[in-house]
Amino acid sequence: MKTKKLIAVIIAIIMLVGVFTACKNVDDPEQPSGIVDDTEEATTEEQTPEIVRVAVLKGPTGMQMSYLMHEVNSGTTTYKNNYSFVVESAPDVVNSAILSGEVDIAAIPSNAAAALFNKTNGKIKIIATNTLNVLQLLTNDATITSFADLEGKTIIASGEGTTAQYVLEKILTENGLVIGETVNIEYIAEHSESVTRAMNGTADIVVLPEPFATQLLSADIGYNIGIDLNLAIDAARLNIIMGVYVVRTEFLEKYPTAVENFLEDGLGTHTFLTSSVDVVATYIEESDIMPAAVAAKAIPNIRFRFETGEKMKELCDGMFDMLFVINPQSIGGALPTADIYYTN
Repeated sequence: MKTKKLIAVIIAIIMLVGVFTACKNVDDPEQPSGIVDDTEEATTEEQTPEIVRVAVLKGPTGMQMSYLMHEVNSGTTTYKNNYSFVVESAPDVVNSAILSGEVDIAAIPSNAAAALFNKTNGKIKIIATNTLNVLQLLTNDATITSFADLEGKTIIASGEGTTAQYVLEKILTENGLVIGETVNIEYIAEHSESVTRAMNGTADIVVLPEPFATQLLSADIGYNIGIDLNLAIDAARLNIIMGVYVVRTEFLEKYPTAVENFLEDGLGTHTFLTSSVDVVATYIEESDIMPAAVAAKAIPNIRFRFETGEKMKELCDGMFDMLFVINPQSIGGALPTADIYYTN
């Protein structure tokens, strides 16, 4: 009798354990008891890159990101991403870095963004604009005050093959000049070389982007703005987007949250740039872009424009339409498709 009672107790215990186990795994019947599901945790880790690598140019885009760079370098940043920045002088170096995967996000000329998108079948996407026109025409000839005064003259400029060339030539032709006939343009390699030519007396008319234009004006050697190209652009109703931020498509697909964080951080640093000029000028010098005194004078002359989403698309579409008419090869031979934009 005792044996029968003992067997009954054992059977009852086994049944009770079975019921408990079944209840424990009711939400995941395939999940073995005692094993923790870490799939969600692993997915979260995948969406958080260890560091977001950003490349900017030693000019307006470097200036625009200077506040964020300062925060990162000082270790006091409260931003969601961890960043590393590189500041380069040549757009081609930045273009190569984004294509090779050395950086994740880069500031490049708008036409280069379209060309790279077409060339690589969509391996990069535009995520934001950064600047409108940054060019100014400077001269030490007081008689040059209109486009008609440029007839028979030679302009020293840099940026051949980039947005700077196409914008300059478009403005000149819109105002009745014929390149190579009524006006000549001598293109040289670096913006700094144009400044040097002006300062050593071997150039009377130069077209320079900011902040190099302000640098020459600050030298106080008789150069002034001969023709305000911003006013000329407005008068001709030209849609000028000089620079954009692009991201590697592979990085965007893997880390969309990190890209959204960058856009949020970029808007914040842009707002700080335009509202705290003197402070941010010291950060620009800290990043070895230019002296703070020059930066403080240059910032108000630069048409910074940080736009995302549909407004970014509208601005860039207008620029690409214009460039396609001027020189289709400037944007890779074809208008980019809508897939070039990240507008989420």
